[in-house]
Amino acid sequence: MESLKDNIIFNIFEYLETGDLMFANKAKEYLNELAGKYHISLRKSNQKADLKVMFKKFILNKEGYSQILPMLYNSI
Repeated sequence: MESLKDNIIFNIFEYLETGDLMFANKAKEYLNELAGKYHISLRKSNQKADLKVMFKKFILNKEGYSQILPMLYNSI
């Protein structure tokens, strides 16, 4: 069984490669699910972040999901 993180990584990678919004929407669904698991709010933010930078931070996860998930979600 694939993990949520694997599904998020796959869909964001495919979105970056193809630009297909289907992958972006799927990634957001999985991010919502992961955020719910850790009780993290994905509220809209005015802070803009580069998707590739946030994607790398998500994979490395040095800052923790509470910092990364909202910014990654809003950068998609």
